[in-house]
Amino acid sequence: MKAPYRNSIRSKMMIREALISLLDKKPISDITITDIVNTANINRGTFYNHYSNPIEVVEEIEAELVQTLVTELKKVSSLNDVDQLVDLIIEHMKINEKDYKRLIKSIPASIIDNLKKALILNIKGFNQTISEIELSLIINAISGIFIDLLKESVQFSYDELSQKLKEFIRITGKLV
Repeated sequence: MKAPYRNSIRSKMMIREALISLLDKKPISDITITDIVNTANINRGTFYNHYSNPIEVVEEIEAELVQTLVTELKKVSSLNDVDQLVDLIIEHMKINEKDYKRLIKSIPASIIDNLKKALILNIKGFNQTISEIELSLIINAISGIFIDLLKESVQFSYDELSQKLKEFIRITGKLV
């Protein structure tokens, strides 16, 4: 596979940055290709060389966030260490908070569903004793809290969240 040219990488970055800035102003359903190319100061052909519509740009950003989380999860030698698992997830959310907030506003179900699938798949790989339904209950509870935090419908810090998640996981006794 050929490595992408610098101009191609730069064009995609400009498109993504334009879309992200537009997501701060309006929902994805109201963002047009014209909006993106005008904001990025590129021509339509450049946009179409990389994407066919604005949703593809959002999906690519989402996929990269999910892949980053999966890569980080794979670095954890054992997910039986609850503190390490929760710290890793919390740190990932803190680092990528702005992107998640923007994505939640644009296509909330998709980003959360893909994150949940990635977490379930990767945690199941480390802990064969947990049932699918038990793991799904834990992951859905955790993701629900993150959604509320990102939507700013609850007011607590990442430290508070980390502490409570660790307590919750220990109470269930399923990941430890």
